[in-house]
Amino acid sequence: MRKIQNFFSYFRASELPTNQIFELFDSSNKGKDISPYKIEYSFSKDVLSECELEAYEELLNLDNQVALLSKNGKVAAIIGYILPQK
Repeated sequence: MRKIQNFFSYFRASELPTNQIFELFDSSNKGKDISPYKIEYSFSKDVLSECELEAYEELLNLDNQVALLSKNGKVAAIIGYILPQK
């Protein structure tokens, strides 16, 4: 299984239902092909330019593996902290 430590994943998913987003996120972390969807990993805050900086900083303090950011009632981004494989 592909595990990525200390990365945040950002997924453009404004039109997808929440349960499908979680399925795609889970599949990606298991190394499955999720084309045509793409989950990008980045250290940069720039990928969250549409989100409030305070919200991003708040997420850094969470131990949750997955958090959703919404915009206008739709999911705009999925952010996950991927724990190291034990």
